[in-house]
Amino acid sequence: MMPMVTTVMTEAAASIEVARRSAGTVTAQVGACAAQVAAVLTNRTDRSATVELRGGNLEIEWRERGPDAGHVFMTGEAVSVFKGEIEVGDADLVSAG
Repeated sequence: MMPMVTTVMTEAAASIEVARRSAGTVTAQVGACAAQVAAVLTNRTDRSATVELRGGNLEIEWRERGPDAGHVFMTGEAVSVFKGEIEVGDADLVSAG
């Protein structure tokens, strides 16, 4: 579990500081979604809010109605963080069956 500090600034904005053990950001994004749900459940923010992270802002929405009710949606800028190449020979392949 990653330590997080969430500061609710307004009903539509929060700031999250995440202490990470690695350079990855997926944990921070998942944590931002969880923090947004927790903030809604404790009446601190609206269901849709901008969450500020060190890597940039995320728009997080916990839908209340419609076919996506109960789902959390995260929208933000996408950037390439890794590029690589790998050679795989026939001997390295694993059968799916």
